[in-house]
Amino acid sequence: MHDPFQAIWPEPPFDLPTSSGPLSGRSLAVKALFDIAGRRTGFGVPEWPATHAPARHTAPAVAALLDAGARLVARTAMDPLAFSLTGLNPAERTPVNPAAPDRLTGGSSSGSAAAVAGGLADIALGTDTAGSVRIPASFCGVFGVRPSHGAVDAAGAVPLAPSCDTVGWFARTAEDLRAVGAVLLPADDAAPAAAATVRPLRAAPGLMAPAVAALFDRVAAGIARGAVDGAVSGPSLELAGGTDRWLEVFRVLQWHEVWQTLGRWVSETRPVLEPDAWQRLEGASRVGAAEAEAARTERARLAAWAAEAIPPGTVVLLPTAPDIAPPRDADTAALGALRSRILALSLPAVVAGLPQVSLPVGRDPATGAPFGISLLGPRGTDRWLLDLAAAWAPGLTSLAAT
Repeated sequence: MHDPFQAIWPEPPFDLPTSSGPLSGRSLAVKALFDIAGRRTGFGVPEWPATHAPARHTAPAVAALLDAGARLVARTAMDPLAFSLTGLNPAERTPVNPAAPDRLTGGSSSGSAAAVAGGLADIALGTDTAGSVRIPASFCGVFGVRPSHGAVDAAGAVPLAPSCDTVGWFARTAEDLRAVGAVLLPADDAAPAAAATVRPLRAAPGLMAPAVAALFDRVAAGIARGAVDGAVSGPSLELAGGTDRWLEVFRVLQWHEVWQTLGRWVSETRPVLEPDAWQRLEGASRVGAAEAEAARTERARLAAWAAEAIPPGTVVLLPTAPDIAPPRDADTAALGALRSRILALSLPAVVAGLPQVSLPVGRDPATGAPFGISLLGPRGTDRWLLDLAAAWAPGLTSLAAT
């Protein structure tokens, strides 16, 4: 396959059995950390396949899509160890963003987003720990979903922080996004509501870039005046305790789990990583069990608050990312500052285990670079949320363009 976007992991073509089913005719790409029987699994660093045997089994999520008729065409590039949100990979390949070639794709599911945006695949699997599907979806102008935690079998995908990791996916259309969900997702926990109450997220002043804030306000105002069928405007939502509380819970839990999962291998192998990744790994090595247990207790409190604030039939409207994709030559300080702003928006889904769909409805008027608006739903309402995304995408796009 010709790959002008550096999105495809270089390996021999796949010859896996594909059944006939609801995904027949769709081409599929999967992030390099998913196992394919008989192949070595990459993890964004060349040292990982060099120190691990070929996989014995194909990851269940991949197998389910093949059974449903999808045709596997490639595995895709990713950020090292899935431990980044930028799309940069100094040791292997940094994909080109088809929607904004002078800007990064976002990560860590960088190649999967680029493959879909560039037409190399109709659908693509990724993983999302802190935003690794949602952010590339926003930056590359495609649909992306992070399901409720545990809704999709994550076996056969190299873990990073298991209590935060999810299997997500990308598509160019909301219909294809929903079609994948019909294969991978269990039935919703409750019957879908006839209409949805929409609560706009009240973010900290200055968090969003002006173009993102202006579009978000237009969309929220349009919903308030009844411009989207089935959307009922509700009161805005402010995170309990502010974003710092959610950030700290996530930092402790992710770092503790990352070190439990990868610490020994990283210490022995010393893979090629950016300095900021090494700094975070160093911090992860110092998180103790007592600190992690306290964070788990606080996480349960925040999840309980989210269940009350976002009951069945309610969705939160929020920007997927606070800004458009950064330039490919952005310096480390700028990327670090953007990461902190991204996490302020992406962590409610992670900490509370909620599903979130990113819709590609916005364009920066100065550069033309895309960005997404998200729907965040109650845990266990993934199929309903995908139905809403498909139904509302044209209306939200129209509101964004006015």
